[in-house]
Amino acid sequence: MQPTKGAKNTQKAYLFMSWMYPVLRMLFPKFVCTLKELGLAMIHCLKKGYDKSILEVPDIVKLAGEK
Repeated sequence: MQPTKGAKNTQKAYLFMSWMYPVLRMLFPKFVCTLKELGLAMIHCLKKGYDKSILEVPDIVKLAGEK
């Protein structure tokens, strides 16, 4: 998961590996998302509901893109 820019409480390993995020997202889209997408997905899931009780990364990305 890529941390949001400016976040202060992130693991150093995430910051060190953040340059790899675009490549990982392209190669493994079912396994990589951003912290922002996770937050948006949580908000949309609470507002609109979702048919699954356990969300996978593709579900999170889909929910984050909804308006």
